[in-house]
Amino acid sequence: MPDLPAPEPLREHRPGVWIGASWLPFLGMVLHTRMFVLRLGDDLLLYSPSPAPLDDGTRQGLEALGAPRWMVAPNEIHNVGLKPFQQAFPDIHTTGCPGHPKRVKDVRFHVIGGNVFLHEIAVLHVPTRTLLLADAIENLDERHLAKPPSAAMRWMMRKMGFREGEPCSSPEHYLYATAPDALEASLAVLEGWEPESILLCHGQILEGPAAREGLHESFTRTIAAVRARSRLGRCFWATASRLQ
Repeated sequence: MPDLPAPEPLREHRPGVWIGASWLPFLGMVLHTRMFVLRLGDDLLLYSPSPAPLDDGTRQGLEALGAPRWMVAPNEIHNVGLKPFQQAFPDIHTTGCPGHPKRVKDVRFHVIGGNVFLHEIAVLHVPTRTLLLADAIENLDERHLAKPPSAAMRWMMRKMGFREGEPCSSPEHYLYATAPDALEASLAVLEGWEPESILLCHGQILEGPAAREGLHESFTRTIAAVRARSRLGRCFWATASRLQ
C-alpha cells in the first residue's frame, strides 16, 4: 500500500456541517476523499465515514463536537472500514439503507434510482441547504489525485463518462445506470431540494448556481448516455452488476 498523506483536521463548511478529508488508494491511484459530519440538535450524523481512516485526530475532532449518533454508509462502495467507528462510538446507529429518516430531524434522505449496482443515499442538511453525495457526482482534477491515473486508466475513465475538472457521474454510476426514467425522477427530487452547496466525497465542492448546474448537467449527461445504449447493452451491465 502506498504511503498516504495524513488526514486533514475536521473543518466547518457551514454552521452545523463539517468536512473531514483524507486520501485512499483506489485502482492504482491515490484519491482524495471526504467524510461529512452534520449537527442534528444535540447529536451528530456521520456521512461516508469510510473509507477515510479513523485516526486519533479525527476521533478527537468528533469527540470535541459531540456524540455521533448516526452513521450512514451511502452506497455499496462506501461501506467498508466502518468497524473502527463502531468500536470508538458503541452507541452509534449504522445504516446503509433509508431505515431511519423519519426519526432524524433537519435532514432529508433520498435513494438515487436507476442504477443496478449502486443505491446511493443522498442527504440534504435542511438548515444550510447542503446536499451530500458520495459517488453520484465527482469533480476530480490533479488537486484530488496524490497519485494520478496511468494513461491507460485515463483513457478508460473517459470511456466511462469521466470529465477531468468537471462535475460528472462516477464511472460506477455511469456504467451501471440502466433506468433513465428512474434517474430523471431522482434528479427531480434533488433539484426540488434547491441545494445551495453540494459536498462531494471526491473532487471540488460545488457552491451556489454552479452546484445546481453541476447537478443537472452531470445527471442529464448520464441519462442521455443510458438512453442511447441498446437494450442488449443495458442487459449486459445489469448482469455484470450481479457478479460484483
